[in-house]
Amino acid sequence: RDLTPVYEGYVMTVTETKTNNHDCPCIDPQSVLENRLPLCTNATSFPYCYPANFGESCATHDIGVLPECTGSNSTLLPNFCHEPWCYVDFESCLKSPETFYRSDYFPGSKLYYSYDTCGSKSRPYDLFKTSHAIKGKDLVAVIPEIYYPFQFKRNSLMEIAGYDGQEYWNNSVPWEGAVISYINAIVAISDAKSLRFVHRSRGSKLAGLNSVYTDSVHDVYSGLANFGASIFWVTAERAQMARHTIPFDTDKIRLWAPRPSYDESIINSFKLLASPFSFWLWVLLVTVIITVSCFSVWFANKGSNLNAWHEAFHSDHYRNGSIKTKIRVALPVITSSIMMNFTYFFASGVEFDLLSLYPYRLLMVGFSFFILISYQTYVAKLASNLTRKTVLGFVNSIDEVIASSKIICAPPAIKEELVKRWPDAKFVFNDNAKDLFAGVIDNYREGKCDLIAGSDADYFIAEHQMKQICDLGLMATDVCLLEIPLAFPIKSDLAAGLSYWMHVAKFYGITYSQYLEEIMLDPPCPLTMSQYIVVDDKPLKPSDFGFVWMSFSLCLLAAIGLKLKQKFFPKHVKRGIRRNNTSLADYDRDIMTSGRGVGNTIVKSEEISDKFVINSTPQNVEYAETSHGHNLLQRKTNFEVEISPKFTADEIKSLFEHV
Repeated sequence: RDLTPVYEGYVMTVTETKTNNHDCPCIDPQSVLENRLPLCTNATSFPYCYPANFGESCATHDIGVLPECTGSNSTLLPNFCHEPWCYVDFESCLKSPETFYRSDYFPGSKLYYSYDTCGSKSRPYDLFKTSHAIKGKDLVAVIPEIYYPFQFKRNSLMEIAGYDGQEYWNNSVPWEGAVISYINAIVAISDAKSLRFVHRSRGSKLAGLNSVYTDSVHDVYSGLANFGASIFWVTAERAQMARHTIPFDTDKIRLWAPRPSYDESIINSFKLLASPFSFWLWVLLVTVIITVSCFSVWFANKGSNLNAWHEAFHSDHYRNGSIKTKIRVALPVITSSIMMNFTYFFASGVEFDLLSLYPYRLLMVGFSFFILISYQTYVAKLASNLTRKTVLGFVNSIDEVIASSKIICAPPAIKEELVKRWPDAKFVFNDNAKDLFAGVIDNYREGKCDLIAGSDADYFIAEHQMKQICDLGLMATDVCLLEIPLAFPIKSDLAAGLSYWMHVAKFYGITYSQYLEEIMLDPPCPLTMSQYIVVDDKPLKPSDFGFVWMSFSLCLLAAIGLKLKQKFFPKHVKRGIRRNNTSLADYDRDIMTSGRGVGNTIVKSEEISDKFVINSTPQNVEYAETSHGHNLLQRKTNFEVEISPKFTADEIKSLFEHV
């Protein structure tokens, strides 16, 4: 069909395509636009006039009409120019499977269009419009303040200029920083014509807003700039004034609390030693050791290093004795076995007895493997724990803060978000501060609060803020109050375009974090608990082994006490050598024999020397063994015995004739 447009006096040929889908029919736009001729839109983004039957039926209406679809070489035109579409009936299409959209060509009208009903792609023009929203634009970006390392200027001495100095208000001084580099990189790959950075308007402060960042958003809202260039929080107040691009990062608002003190008590030393294993794992370890000890007594055999235990349970004294007698015989044996196996465990090894039977050998093989795994795991965990300090009085949850009625200083820009999220918490906001963070710091210094609600982007990255946090002795907790997206406030008609190129930039390896890492500084003090409690290459002090020293000292004192008791308070035996010993030391001192009735030998009390040396030869000694497992026949033929009871020389000789 030949149509004569009313714009620029040229003749345009429009190609009619297939008829539309009857479930979503085309309509005459004049019925909706009240027969306005010519079809001229008053939309700022689309200042064109169109033919009278523009969009009336399925056709390639955009060729020769839109500037993007005008040119002598049709192959160079965007794809959407060749796609047919038409305006459609809203009620009919709502019930059909076809997709359709509201038109923004004629604001205030109720026109809807569809590509699907004409057999075309879903929304080719909308996708083109999104990706080309900033095409050929001279973009103006407003920057709220000088804030190193995000955006900053240098003075005449090439030093970082002050927050609100004269350099900020001089647009001829170039901007630097992570945000500046990121935006420049995006614009470089986009189809925008140019980019210029400007300071915020002085009059924006008169709007009564709560920060210079919100002031800058107001400049975007007022049309003084196309978008804002900085780390803008997307808050409810700012979202009411302007659209935002897709987020380029996320900021966390967490609690910052005073640095905690260290716990260097003996109890904490014990906790550190026990910390590699849980309580129930310790219970399991002790249970295994006691179980192995009981089986060791059961598996003891005659002639082995554990012969004494075997003889104790096979003697007539045990077999024919009462329950009380059996307990008095069994208890020291089992106690000695438990002490021996605990010693094995602490020494991380066992003694392999070649004279023992296979049940005991297999038991020791399993026990040694158990010790190996337990020991290696414990040492690996303990090495890490001993170089970490335990802290006291640190904040662990927001519920703890609320329960203790602690007050939190917070920036006013996120007042609405914080109060709604934590209605029971007590916040203090300084609405009269000259900038967002000075008020928070000032309130804390004046003692108006106990904690600070601080931003990761500020206190972990901004040099000036980090120094203030260190001077105040504050540290970040793991309590996150809010997670706020960071995005650029922007005019509505440009939001989709800049967002599109921000997304495309990722495929070119252009990210905000990339530029931020290039200029980030190390914190001047520990800002997190992990930085605070981990001490690399720090030598351990004696106090770190407090519980170890205490345990060793108790064992040593107990051993010395038993020895002194034996020496100065010997047990006098009137009726012979008996096995109803009152201590493990007395039991170990008794010589366990092969059952020849030594325990029944009757002796008389008579004063003799406490030391007596017996010269013996292998032919005279059948077998002798102490509870420590030393075979005297294999060791030596001359040995010294300390006698506590007062025996005569003849009685001693008579006694050892049985040994």
